[in-house]
Amino acid sequence: MKRLKMPMQTVKAEFSPKSIKEEELTIAGVVAVNGYEFQTFNWEIGTYIQRLDFKSGLNILRAKDGAMPLMLDHEHDIGIVLDLNLLGEELTAEMQFSKFEDLGVRTFNRIKEGTKRKFSIGFAPKTLTLVQTDKETGMSTYAASDIEIIEVTVTGMPNNPKTYVLGKQKAENYEFECTIIDGEPDDMKTISTDLVLYLTRQKVEHGLSDEFFQELLSKDNMTKGDYTEMILGHVKGKRSPAPDSPAPVENSLSLDTVMYLTKMKSQHNLSDDFHMELLSKPRSKHEYSDLILEHLSKSQPSPPVTSNVQLVRAETDKIIPLVTEALVHRYAPATPSTPMRADNNFATFSLMDSARYLLGKSGRETLGLSNSQIYQLIQGREDFAAITENFASRMLLEGYTSEEKSFLPFTRIRETGNFGRNLTVRASRAPMPKKVIDGVVPTGDLGPNEIEEYRTFPYSYLVALTREAQVDDDLGQFGDEVWKYGAQTSLFEANLVYSQIINNPTMGADGLALFSADHRNIGKGEALDEQGLSAAREAIRAQLDGNSNRLNLIMRNIVVGSTLETIAEKYTYADVVPNSAASVNPFARSIKRIVDSVMDLNPTVWFATTATTQAPIVELAYLKGQRGPYIMSDTDIRIDGRMFRYGVDVGVKVIDWRGIWINKVPTTKMVDPSAETAPTRARRSSKEAKE
Repeated sequence: MKRLKMPMQTVKAEFSPKSIKEEELTIAGVVAVNGYEFQTFNWEIGTYIQRLDFKSGLNILRAKDGAMPLMLDHEHDIGIVLDLNLLGEELTAEMQFSKFEDLGVRTFNRIKEGTKRKFSIGFAPKTLTLVQTDKETGMSTYAASDIEIIEVTVTGMPNNPKTYVLGKQKAENYEFECTIIDGEPDDMKTISTDLVLYLTRQKVEHGLSDEFFQELLSKDNMTKGDYTEMILGHVKGKRSPAPDSPAPVENSLSLDTVMYLTKMKSQHNLSDDFHMELLSKPRSKHEYSDLILEHLSKSQPSPPVTSNVQLVRAETDKIIPLVTEALVHRYAPATPSTPMRADNNFATFSLMDSARYLLGKSGRETLGLSNSQIYQLIQGREDFAAITENFASRMLLEGYTSEEKSFLPFTRIRETGNFGRNLTVRASRAPMPKKVIDGVVPTGDLGPNEIEEYRTFPYSYLVALTREAQVDDDLGQFGDEVWKYGAQTSLFEANLVYSQIINNPTMGADGLALFSADHRNIGKGEALDEQGLSAAREAIRAQLDGNSNRLNLIMRNIVVGSTLETIAEKYTYADVVPNSAASVNPFARSIKRIVDSVMDLNPTVWFATTATTQAPIVELAYLKGQRGPYIMSDTDIRIDGRMFRYGVDVGVKVIDWRGIWINKVPTTKMVDPSAETAPTRARRSSKEAKE
C-alpha cells in the first residue's frame, strides 16, 4: 500500500444530449459510465488500466453545493454544473451555460447543432486497488473508487480512432491524496545505500545472478561481513571470514526501489557507473525516471531515415519520438504501420501535455497556466517544433504508403541528381554472340542509341497548423489533411505514369507514337476474353530489338478499369480446379490483374505489359535520396500558427513500346500534371526575381 499525491485526471467521451432547454441555456446528458476501463500512466505505477468504480464511492458535493464549474477545454469558465447523478451505470450531468459569456452561448449553440460532441469530467480517485495483472502483457488493472468529481468540461479533442474514451493525467490546479492498494506491506524493508552500492559492486565483480542478488537484498539485520560470507560461499562453495562492519541506518533505499533500478539497468542497458550514481542517493521513482530519461536522451543515436520522409528529432530529449508515436496512434485515420511500443510512458500525452513537460524539464513552473499561456512560452523551442514536424512527417508517410501503387509492376524507379534533363539511353540493338576462332574475339556494331529525354519537376502544397488547433490541443483536422496529402501524392504519381500511356505520347527514339502499327503493339479493339488475351500475349512475345533479334518477352500484367474488373478477375483467378480441358483457364497462373479507376476514362480499353525486370514501360525519377514526399516547416509572424510545406520532386517518361500492347488507342485523354503550368511558373518567378 502506498500513499501519494496525484493530479486531476480526465476522461473524454462522446456526448449525446438527453434534453436541451434553449431559454435557460441548459443541457443534460451522460458524461461518464461506471465500469469504463482506459489506459493511463503515473510515475509510481507506470502504465496501467484504470477502471472507474462510481458505485464504491462517488463524491458529487461540488455539484450539489453549486461549486462545480462548467469549463471549455479545461481552461475557460463558461457556466456551472447544476446537478450530477449516478443513474444506473450512467453519470448524468445537468449543465447551465452562461448567458453573459460569448464563449458560453457559442458553445451551447455548437452542442445544439451537433458540431461539438465531446465532453470530459475532471476527477480524483482517493483509492486505486489492484484488481488483476495480465500474465502475458504484464499490464495491471486498478479499480478507482471514492471518486471526487472536480469539473465537467466541453472539449474540442476528438476521440482516439482506436478507443471510444480517452484517459490521461493533466497538470491542473489540483493535487489530491491517493492510496494505492497493491498487496505490498506498508512497512517496506529498507537497506542502506552504502550496502546497496557494496552489493551492486559485488554483483558486477562476481557475476552474481539476479535471483541471488535479490536473495541478498531480502536478508534482515545483515552486516557487510555477513554479506561477504554469503557471497564467497556462493561463489567458491566455502565460507570465509570477513571484517565485520555495521550497516548504516541513514540514507536508505527500499528493496522495491533497488529492484526497480536494477530492472531499469537491464531494460535500458544502463552503464554500471550510471547505475551506481542512481543508487547513491534515495529519490522518488518520478525523480529516478527523469534522470534515466535525461541520461538516455544524451546517449540516444540519431533516428534512422525512412524510405520517404526524414523524421526530424531533437537530440536533447527522448520524449520527442515517444510523444510523436502517441500522437500518430491517436489521430491516424487508419491503424499505423508500426504498433505502439509497450514501454512508451508518454502513450497518453497530448500536444499540450508534451509542451508542459518540456517546459517543466527546463525548470519552468506550468501549474495553473492555461493552454494559451503554455503556447506562448513554448514557441521558438526546437524540441516542441520537432514534435509537430515529426507528427506531420509520420502522418504524411502513413498516408503515402496507405495507397496501393498500381503502376509499379510495369514502371522503373530511379533517382536523378538535379532538376535538369534526364536521359534514358539504351542500345537499339545488340549483336548475337559469335564463335571465337583462333583466339580472335569478334566485334559488332551496337547500333544507334535510343534516347528518351524528360525533366524532374517540383510539386508542393502549403498547409498550416493553426494556433487555435494547438491551444485547443486538437490535431485531428491537421492530421487528417496531412494524411490525405500523403495519399494524394501517391495517386498523383499514378496520374503522372498513366498519362504517359493513355495520352499516347510521341517517342523520342523514333518519332512515332507509343501505340502505332510500326511498333506492332496495338490491337483491333479486342474484347477482354481468351481471344483478346491470346492476341496480346502473341504480340508481346513476337517483339524484336533494333537488329531484328527476338526478345522473347512474356506478358505478365493486364491493366483494366472498374468496368472490366470482374471479367479480368475470371482470367486471373487461380483457385478453381477445372473439371474438364474446356474449362481450363490458360492465363490463371501467368498474369496479374491490375485495376485502376483512371482506366474508366475509356471503359472498354485495356492493355497488357511485361514485368519491370524484363522490359519496363515507364520510368519514374525522384531527386536523389528522396523517394517520395518531403516536408519542411517554418513559423511566419503573418500566419497564426506554423506553416508546413509538403512536396515531391518527380519526373516521368514512357521509355519503351516493346513490353506493352493495347487493344485500341484511348480517345479520352488525361490531364498531364507535368505539363500543367511549370514553364509559365518558371518564367513568372524569374520576372518577379528581376523586379
